[in-house]
Amino acid sequence: MRALAALLAGLATASPAPASVDIVYAQRPSATSQGFMFAWTRETRPLADGFRVFRGRSRPSDVVPRASGLRLFGGSGSFGVDLTHSRLLLAVHDGVRIYAAPTRDRRGVCFAVDFRPRCTYTLMHGLDPHVDLAGRQAAGSVSGIADDSIVRLEVGFGSRHVRARLGRNAFYLRLRPRSPGPTQLVAFDRSGTRHVYLVRPCPPPPQSLPLVPGAMLVPPVQCG
Repeated sequence: MRALAALLAGLATASPAPASVDIVYAQRPSATSQGFMFAWTRETRPLADGFRVFRGRSRPSDVVPRASGLRLFGGSGSFGVDLTHSRLLLAVHDGVRIYAAPTRDRRGVCFAVDFRPRCTYTLMHGLDPHVDLAGRQAAGSVSGIADDSIVRLEVGFGSRHVRARLGRNAFYLRLRPRSPGPTQLVAFDRSGTRHVYLVRPCPPPPQSLPLVPGAMLVPPVQCG
């Protein structure tokens, strides 16, 4: 009876199952990034509309610095980044700055952690997460953007969890040199629902891809 009571007590206090489980592929130090090509229809809600930061007024600090990699995407056309609506999403104590701006058609959001720029047109249950593993000499990071539904993000290292800094629709956690890689990310939305992102090593790129009429040479996963 005592064993049964202990089991029932454990089930009562256990965390509810996550609402979703996704996989994030971690980028190895000094490796070449791989990426997705996303498609959408006209009926898709513009991604930038889900970010509160783009609906408010800009501040002087929102201007993208000249050295930011985000300026590499400031071209014309619908795929160009609208730098007139750029925002500083997060500034952390070690000098890291995350800037972001919507594409001109507002269907995508581009952001840069210091110099390195990234663009996305879709989120995984509220997040566009990126994991850059630490090396022997270089630090790594867990970073990305989050829509308005996300209120907390934790980075798991086995049984130990560390809360990432969450700013205006962006998050960041520095990984010190030689530190172990994270095993999972856990995002919490406003209702308390958990979304889990399992961290896996980036698979090696294929040595060759078959060439067939109409094929697109797009790597199957996004790393980092």
